[in-house]
Amino acid sequence: MRGQQIREKVWQWLGEDRRIGNILIILVGIQLLTCIIPQAPAAPSNSLIFSRWLAGMHNSLGPWTKPLSALGFLSLRTSIWMRLTLVGVLLIMGVRVIQLGENWRQLPLKNRWWQSILLLGCGFIIGGWGLQVRLGWIEPRVIVWPEQPIQIPSYGITLSPPKVTFPLWAGRYGFFWLPRGEVTGLEVQAKDTTGKILPLVTHSTPQDKLFIALTETQPDAFFALPDLGYAFRASQRGALVQVEAYQLATGAFLDEITVQEDVTLITENAILQVSRQSLPYLEAVYNPGAPLMAVGLLLLPLGMMVNKFFMEETLT
Repeated sequence: MRGQQIREKVWQWLGEDRRIGNILIILVGIQLLTCIIPQAPAAPSNSLIFSRWLAGMHNSLGPWTKPLSALGFLSLRTSIWMRLTLVGVLLIMGVRVIQLGENWRQLPLKNRWWQSILLLGCGFIIGGWGLQVRLGWIEPRVIVWPEQPIQIPSYGITLSPPKVTFPLWAGRYGFFWLPRGEVTGLEVQAKDTTGKILPLVTHSTPQDKLFIALTETQPDAFFALPDLGYAFRASQRGALVQVEAYQLATGAFLDEITVQEDVTLITENAILQVSRQSLPYLEAVYNPGAPLMAVGLLLLPLGMMVNKFFMEETLT
C-alpha cells in the first residue's frame, strides 16, 4: 500500500507543470556553461585525447582544472549532469504521453494543443542531444589571422574569419565559434640582399611568408632557409619572444633577436623580417543538434505560456 502511494506521489510530481520549468532552467544553465567554460574535444572515456587536452588547459584554468574536470564541467555535453537531466526529460515526457493518451477524448482542443507543444519540445531536446553526441565535434584551438581564412585541417574545413567576438554562428548549419583567448602570432618573411623574397621551409613546404602561432602547448617553432644553409627557432617564454639563427649544416649558433613588434634579423646573405601580433583563438564547435535543442527549449516555455493563458481564460 505504501509503495503504491509513493508511486502515485512520484507520478503526480513528474506531471506537475513546474517540473517543465525546472528542466528548462537546468538545460539553459548547462548550455550557458558550455559557452563560458572550455569544453574537451573528446569525452573522458577517450582517455588519451582527453588527457592531452587537459594537460594543455592547466595554464589557462590554473588550479580550477582538476575540480572542473572531476565535476564533469569540462565535458558537459556528455556529463552525468546532462544525462540525468535528459532522464528527467524522458520521465516527464513518458508521464505526459500516458496522461494525454488516457484523457485524449475528454480533453478540450486547447489542452491537447499545449500538451502536444510540451511533448514536441521534449522530443526536440532529446533528438538534438543525440545528434550532437553522435555527429558533433569540437576543435579546441583555432587561430585567427587577420584577413586570412580560418582552416581546420583535421576536418577539411575552410571558413571566413568571424567579425565579432562573442559566441556566434559560423555561416554553416550547426557550426559555431566560441572565443577562448589570445596567442602570440609571428609573420616571417626572408629576403636576400637585393630584396628578392626567399622561400622559407617548415614541415617541408616552401612558402614566401610564414604564419607562426606560439601557444602554451607549442611554445617553439622551427623553420629554415635550406638554399642558404640557415635554420631558425622561434620561441616564447612568458612574454618574451625570441628568434634564433643557426647554421643548418653544423648547428652553430649565429645570432638572436627579441621580438617586440616589427624586427629584422640580418645574416651574411639574408634578411629575416619578423612581425609580432596578438591573435584571438577560437573553439570551433560543430553541433548539428543545436538547432533542434534550441527549438525544443523555445517550445517548453511556449507550451507553459499557452497553458497559463488558457487557464486564465477559463477562470474569467
